[in-house]
Amino acid sequence: MLDQDEEKDLIDLMLKVAGNPHASIAPGAPAVSSSLPIDYPEPPVAFNGRIFVLAGVFDYGPRSLVVDAIERRGGSVAANISRELGFLVVGNLGSDDWVHSSFGRKIEQAVALKKECPSISIISEQHWREALSS
Repeated sequence: MLDQDEEKDLIDLMLKVAGNPHASIAPGAPAVSSSLPIDYPEPPVAFNGRIFVLAGVFDYGPRSLVVDAIERRGGSVAANISRELGFLVVGNLGSDDWVHSSFGRKIEQAVALKKECPSISIISEQHWREALSS
């Protein structure tokens, strides 16, 4: 038997794993990022000396864990989009705080700046995670 809190926790976990915001019956369940301007073909990810900005919520774990993984490989994490940006990493779970349903201001700013600075890469969490094990 599950009590109401356990049921909510289980539903939240299932929604995170399944990634279907339309099936959400739990208030505050994360949105899934979709229709994003992810670079294709996916660029090689170099960590050492590169600046990363994070957008959305990550399946990998809490943001502090994501930051730690980048910093252990010689990269750094900035809070805002700038010309020095190497990679904008978009979390698989999106964010309820995004100004648009499938993306937010950081993604919007990176797309605009990319026109002037083609060295900026917008990558998915999945691609970033694959680079961790390379």
